[in-house]
Amino acid sequence: MTSHDTYPLQLLPTTSTSTHSLRSSLKKTSSFKNPFETASILSTSTRYSQTTLRAPPPYTPFHATTSLQIQTSGHALLAFPSPPKQLTTAVFGLDSNGRCDRPVYLSTRAVRNSGNCTLVRAEDETGAPLAETRYKWGPSSDPVVCIGDEEVVMSRPKWTARTIRFSWGGRRYQWRYGCSSERRGVEGDRGEGCNSLLLLEWVEGEGKEEVRTTVARFVRGEETRTPGTKKSCAGNGGRLEMALDRDGVDTFADGIGEEVVVATLLVMLKKEVDRRRGAQIAVIGGPVPCQVLAFAREK
Repeated sequence: MTSHDTYPLQLLPTTSTSTHSLRSSLKKTSSFKNPFETASILSTSTRYSQTTLRAPPPYTPFHATTSLQIQTSGHALLAFPSPPKQLTTAVFGLDSNGRCDRPVYLSTRAVRNSGNCTLVRAEDETGAPLAETRYKWGPSSDPVVCIGDEEVVMSRPKWTARTIRFSWGGRRYQWRYGCSSERRGVEGDRGEGCNSLLLLEWVEGEGKEEVRTTVARFVRGEETRTPGTKKSCAGNGGRLEMALDRDGVDTFADGIGEEVVVATLLVMLKKEVDRRRGAQIAVIGGPVPCQVLAFAREK
């Protein structure tokens, strides 16, 4: 496996590198070797309903039609709770061998102390924003992702929940964390580790009639997470796999698109970092119960 020291993550700015110079640097990344050797493409996207008496299956095979690699260092478990130094998060495409190719998207923040960010295409010299995400201070303030003329409010069912729900194109979606059985299923199909699993689901119906369809997943393991990071890191990068089309036809033509998936996933990673920093601040502030220390380790 290629050494982490040669990976393009080093080219990402920390405080003052301009977006123009970043694009110039990223155009040179094709000569770097990539530590990711394979990308599993699985069988089919499926649904399950809560109307039956039996529990939903622990894992359902998933067919990824598009895969991207998100590169970000996240926030370590043992670190001072300061804002992230990395101002730009790069999202790479993958070649036919599952290796990182050229960058597809760039998500940039103007200053270190602000979470507001703009998502652009890496090859777009004009820097036209695809999505703009705004954060407000406070535990109950929901992030807002502006895509075109539509505003996507990323809300939680309750303030202690890690699941985030939003609406797009008249449909309801949610990002949730996969359970241990789902992670084991991914490991079995991919033949690779999966320490953390995020699932994007299209939600139909209400209550007992609710049906959820997986349209994307974010996998982090030894082979897929950003080099130099550990499984205990919060908000670190990994492999994004999407099932947005099938047989050349966009299954969700009237629904979600790739830029929406990427922008909303970056909100989930930002929330992981916020939870980690909050727990670290609580630890520094004085004696805390063991539950807070355990919470700090959660993604």
